Formats: sequence, C-alpha cells, structure tokens
Amino acid sequence: MSAANENRETCKRIAAEIEAYHDRTMYRCPECRKAIEWQNEQYDSEENVYTCPECRKTFDESELEALSVYDYLSRSYYDLEYRVDAQGNYKSVEIMVAGGGPSIYIDTGCNAVKLFWWGEKAEYSISPEAASAIDEYFEEEFRYMR
Repeated sequence: MSAANENRETCKRIAAEIEAYHDRTMYRCPECRKAIEWQNEQYDSEENVYTCPECRKTFDESELEALSVYDYLSRSYYDLEYRVDAQGNYKSVEIMVAGGGPSIYIDTGCNAVKLFWWGEKAEYSISPEAASAIDEYFEEEFRYMR
C-alpha cells in the first residue's frame, strides 16, 4: 500500500471511530474497560449476552456502558484551536489528536479528519452531524473560558 493510501486509511479509521461514538455504537466493556464497537457476531440474542472482542469475557448485554462523542472528546488531545468570528462568537474547532509523525486533526470547519506527514497530506470526511456534536461540546467549553 502506498504512503498516500495508508495515510487516507488512517484518516478513514479515525473518522469511522468518531462516527461510531456519535452513533452510540461504542461501548465500554465492564470487564476490561476498553472502548469497543458493537459487533453483531459477538452478540447471542437467545441468551442476551455479548462477548467482548478484546478480553473475550461474556456478560449480560445490559452491562455494556454506551459511549458518546463526549467520551471520545474527553480523552486527551494534544492541541486545540478555536475559530471565532469578529464578534468573538464560536465558529468551529480544530483538534490535534496525534502529533510527532503524523500530525492528525479533527476539523469541524470542513467536517474532516486531516493528516499531515512531511509533505504528505490526507483527509477523510466526517458527517455534518458528528462535526456538529463535536462543535456543541467545544462551544460549551469555549463559553466557560470567556
């Protein structure tokens, strides 16, 4: 796979993870505490039990803790750039989620995950709904800073 394709796939993977958090198909395993995306093949509908793909433990479906985009955003990030208009009103945000090679950003101004590595660039779109949810979170944070 070429570097350009690999970089785009990295952006696509991060975008898919953001979408999964937004769509509330990400859960926290009650056993290993890892964030896991729902996989139908891990669910036994007759027994109402789910097997964690990470730790392989089986537990009642009701024990899964649903995660949201806010859980994704509460993880540490490296940098944050607020974009405001001339009146000081929040417009969008750019969040650095990886650095040091490659540098990866979530940009709600253009609804995308962007990657920069030396002279290489890659990008993958996120839905306007997911970007809006991210904006809601950071607009509230921005208001508290003022």
